[in-house]
Amino acid sequence: MDFKESCNLINSCNLIFEELEKLEIKDDNVDYELVKILEDLSNRCQKMEQINYTLQMELEEKEKNMLTIEKKLLIKDKELSDSQKEVQFLQTQQIKLERKSKELSEIVNTMKNIERRSPKILLPSLGHKPKLSPYKCKYRKKMSLSDVCPKYFPMIPGIVIHCVEGIEEFHLTTEELYHLPISYKEVSKLYNDFLNSNSIPILQFASPSTIVGCLQKFLRAICDPIIPQNLWIKFESAIQKVNKDDLISSIHHLPKPNLQTLAYLCLHWIKISEECYSNKKLAICDLSDILGSTVVGFKTPPGIISAEEMEKEIETQKLIMLALLQLPKTFWETFLSIENRDAVY
Repeated sequence: MDFKESCNLINSCNLIFEELEKLEIKDDNVDYELVKILEDLSNRCQKMEQINYTLQMELEEKEKNMLTIEKKLLIKDKELSDSQKEVQFLQTQQIKLERKSKELSEIVNTMKNIERRSPKILLPSLGHKPKLSPYKCKYRKKMSLSDVCPKYFPMIPGIVIHCVEGIEEFHLTTEELYHLPISYKEVSKLYNDFLNSNSIPILQFASPSTIVGCLQKFLRAICDPIIPQNLWIKFESAIQKVNKDDLISSIHHLPKPNLQTLAYLCLHWIKISEECYSNKKLAICDLSDILGSTVVGFKTPPGIISAEEMEKEIETQKLIMLALLQLPKTFWETFLSIENRDAVY
């Protein structure tokens, strides 16, 4: 019997007792047993009513407990949800940190590679862009190397530094790098980008021959080669005497922009001979043939030089260039070391 049925039974018994009280008992033959049964039933109903009340109170208490438990569960669910969100946030942060760590590692490796290429060289001129084109200045004459170099150490044109670094970073393993066929259209475009653009051209996707051609085009565009005409005889004499001390003395007579640019390029060409050619000695000879006229130039002006004189001077150019590339790397590094930045030669 459930709670509702018990209540109905109690109510029915109460109605019976009320009706019995209203009766006027005049008949002595009223069944005594019936009255006794009803009284007993009444007692039981009262007990049942008390039991039901107790059960009702316990049920209400349990419902309150259930509500409390549900609230606690909701709080726990919210805390769990917040914890999951926090875990997801931490995981996202960890991924970001790992990505940043990888980027920093790549930057460190890049810096190490740059340091490996030029371990003692301070390069504040990386962002240097010549204010005037090396083709012509306002007087309709070509500019000198000093006109396109920064006025501080190292005095190396920005275009030279960028071309060398582009070659060494992206194409150092290219075989016979300075023998590749050149697209003059691509070379001119890259060269003009360096001179006229407000930003530094991206060399990652440029072909090795285009970067090499751009570097050579710049060296030919200045009015006097790196070995200037007024020192040509001094270098020629050192080569004819096969005297290393005279050659070193001639190098020390170069203007600072010429000397530091020459040192930087010789280190680059020596590295090319080691990395891009199977035979270093043959490589240096080949590079001397290619670079001699660009770096050394001619003693006699183009308008008055004869074919015979030109042939002799070309041979001298190659010998001077060969002698320069045969000097040890440590010799050239001294001109680019921070310790010697203020040295007077």
